[in-house]
Amino acid sequence: MTWAEVADTAIKILGSALIAGGFGYLNARLSYKRDDRAQYAKRRRDHLEKVFEMLIEIEDIYIRQKGAIERFRFYKDSDATKADQASREFSELDDKLYAATTKFTQSSSVLLIFGEKLAKAKLEVYADAIGEWYEYSVLELESFPEEKFTELRATIRSARVDAFDALAIAFRSA
Repeated sequence: MTWAEVADTAIKILGSALIAGGFGYLNARLSYKRDDRAQYAKRRRDHLEKVFEMLIEIEDIYIRQKGAIERFRFYKDSDATKADQASREFSELDDKLYAATTKFTQSSSVLLIFGEKLAKAKLEVYADAIGEWYEYSVLELESFPEEKFTELRATIRSARVDAFDALAIAFRSA
């Protein structure tokens, strides 16, 4: 074998190795990006699920507290014991509502990191409506006017629908 044949063979082996190495690197890089996108999507979905769970927790507390107010208003003139019991239930739920809303507000800010500006805005409107309910109901439990009660319930209902819709859209796009 002459030196020219050896050099030719060496160049062919080197070229083949470079091509294989290049494709191996490209494959690894694409796999890493694909895995990275999959992990990002999983983290995003997990966080959206947590926000959904917190929203449902707030909704549950709000509904129970609304029922306590309605029972209080129903019994306040006719049965002082039941009215007092409803008032105590309201106070217990009030603390839970405050804690759940605070946790929810802090967590929902992460939606901006995921680029969910619409969902964040809708959740802020909902949180503001619940916050107004919280502030007004704490101060005015004894004399919560019917028109204010109805207005706040309608505001919360509308904000809730918008918030759930925005989160559902964000979840489907994740």
